[in-house]
Amino acid sequence: MISNRAIATVLAGLVVCSIAVAPVAGAQESEPEPSTIVEVDDEGDAMVTLTMTYDLDSDEETDAFESLEGDEEAQTDALDRYEGNMQSVADTASDRTDRSMAVTAESVSAERDGDIGVLSMTVEWTNLAAVEGEDLVVTEPFASGYETDHSLTVVAPDGHHVSDAAPTPDDEADGTATWVGGTDLDGFEAVLTSDGEATTGADDAGESDDDSLPGFGVGVTLVALIGATMIARRR
Repeated sequence: MISNRAIATVLAGLVVCSIAVAPVAGAQESEPEPSTIVEVDDEGDAMVTLTMTYDLDSDEETDAFESLEGDEEAQTDALDRYEGNMQSVADTASDRTDRSMAVTAESVSAERDGDIGVLSMTVEWTNLAAVEGEDLVVTEPFASGYETDHSLTVVAPDGHHVSDAAPTPDDEADGTATWVGGTDLDGFEAVLTSDGEATTGADDAGESDDDSLPGFGVGVTLVALIGATMIARRR
């Protein structure tokens, strides 16, 4: 049986590869892809889901991911670490927006899709969007130095649509707006307007400060939360 230390080493390596390497050429559109999805409700709170994918190219990699898949306690430990990291990001965003924010762990799943391992973690983020009349406006933490190589999608609540956004989304439909990985999001703003209301328009982007939030620190965070979790749980 593969050891937990080996699991930690393999999964940490998979995390680094999944973040640093672009999707394999010729991959089918139906295959799961790394993403951050922000589902905003009509009070400005949001469910933020980070999904990462891992190529399971060897028996050792497959065994390692299957061990995580079958270990609910390890998944919970990983989610708790992710929650802590997101709360740190929320604290910085709170200072920038003068709006109190809090993050609470919601759910985690690890499952295989063919030769791909899929890890998804969701947190509830209170006050992520500013409520401005009939509009919900999303800016921080994406507006100041947010960098990632996977897509970002903002989903408007029922009865709302994306009335304006900066930068221009790469894809927009059915109350969602998506920016592909690598997009420069400095000055990010997404305005979600109640159906029937006039478009408010996004304000001009302001200058970002030096305290950037590069992709929520996803690379370092996932190496720590998966690798350290499995090492800590070795027998």
